[in-house]
Amino acid sequence: MSSYLTPLSRILVLTNDSLGSTYFQRVLSLYLNIYFSPTINLHDIVNHYNGNFKNLLVSLLSYQDSLVCRASQYRLSEIRENPKNIYKILNLFFNRIFCIKRNSFETALSLSIVEHFNHPLNVYETDQFEEVFSSPASSIPLSTFKNKLDHIKLHMMWVDNNFKNVEWLSHEDIVFDIDNLLNNLFPVQKLSFSFQSLNNNLIRYDRGLEELTDETCTLLTRIKDIHEQNPTHSLTLSRKKFTLVEKQNKVSNFDELFEYYQTLDTNFFEKFTSTDLTNLVEKERNSFGLS
Repeated sequence: MSSYLTPLSRILVLTNDSLGSTYFQRVLSLYLNIYFSPTINLHDIVNHYNGNFKNLLVSLLSYQDSLVCRASQYRLSEIRENPKNIYKILNLFFNRIFCIKRNSFETALSLSIVEHFNHPLNVYETDQFEEVFSSPASSIPLSTFKNKLDHIKLHMMWVDNNFKNVEWLSHEDIVFDIDNLLNNLFPVQKLSFSFQSLNNNLIRYDRGLEELTDETCTLLTRIKDIHEQNPTHSLTLSRKKFTLVEKQNKVSNFDELFEYYQTLDTNFFEKFTSTDLTNLVEKERNSFGLS
C-alpha cells in the first residue's frame, strides 16, 4: 500500500449530473483497487438511506474498505434530517471531497439532451450506446436549456455554501488526461494500465471505428475480477454518449442555444466562445482519434 493513501480513504464526489462524475467515480475506484487498497464504490450515498439517518451513518462506518460515493443537492433532499446536520457529518466523515468543473454551456446542453430525448444519464454497454446515439435529431426548447443553467447555478451555490476543503477537478482532465489526474491525486511510481487508452478505445469501438485492443481486454478482465470479489460494487465504466460535434448534429437548434449562452452574465457563467467551441471539437477529434 502506498504511503500517500491513508488506510481508510473516504472520498465524496459532488455532482449535479452530466459532469463525468459517474465515470470518474468508477475509474477512481478501479485505480485505488489496483494500486492501493480495497475500495468500494457506493455510487450515490442516498441509495443507502433507508429512512433513518443514524442507520446510514452506522452503515458507512461499518465499511472496513475505502469508500467512494457521490452526493447531489436533489438526492440529499430525500433524507429526512436537518440539512445542517447532514452537511456537518459529510464534511467530517469524508477526508477527500471532489467537485468537477465543466464549462456550463456543454453541461446545460448535456442535461437538456437527457431530458428532451429521454435518454439515460449513463450508458454502460455498446448496445445501450447505439440506441441512444441513433435517436433522431430534434430541437431543444430554449426554456429547457435555461432551466438547466439555473440548475447549474444552484449546484455551484450549494457546493460553496455547504462543503469545506473542496478539491476542484477539471472535466477536460477527466476526459483527456485521466491517468495523470489520478496519479496527481494519488501518486504511484509507475502506472501498469492506461485508463485513458481504455476510454479512447471504447469510444472508437462504440462508433465502429476499431476493435477492442488487447490492453483494453486485459483491463476489462481485471475490472470483472474486482467486481466478482464484491458484486455490489459499481465498477462498469460509463461510455461517452456524444462528442461536441455529435451534439451539434443531434440538437437541431444548437446555434440558437449557443447564441443565447453568449448573452449570459460572465460573472457567474464562464465564457465559452466560438473559438473555445472550435478548439474543444478539435481536441476531441485528436484525442479520441475520430475523423
